[in-house]
Amino acid sequence: PPPPPPPPPVPLAPDDPAPFEAELKQREKALGPRHPDVAESCSNLAILYNQKGDTARALPLYQRALAIYEKHFGPDHPEVAHTLTDLAVLHLEQGDDAVGRPLLERALVIQEKALGPDHPDVIAIKDVLNSD
Repeated sequence: PPPPPPPPPVPLAPDDPAPFEAELKQREKALGPRHPDVAESCSNLAILYNQKGDTARALPLYQRALAIYEKHFGPDHPEVAHTLTDLAVLHLEQGDDAVGRPLLERALVIQEKALGPDHPDVIAIKDVLNSD
């Protein structure tokens, strides 16, 4: 008789940071610590940690991603705005409006210029700023 089929792969838990951490290390090694793909990995890992409520681990990853994007793309790039928004929301969710609101206001200026005032991302940022 033919050999039995191999067992199916064990599915990864959607909130397991290990594959995201491995991807970050791999990209750092292959591309260097200041490459935009490294920033993307930092941001993805930060999102995961933030969703798990681990803001202490999320915050430095968002800050690192922001620094890489600003240096690589310049301060007014939409990728910078996305990271500013994520960072702002983290601060706002912690009740730290004094830090979160200016970040979100900066993201709004960038997104309005890039996308126009009627874009859903722009409207979403305005809704958050107006909800307080």
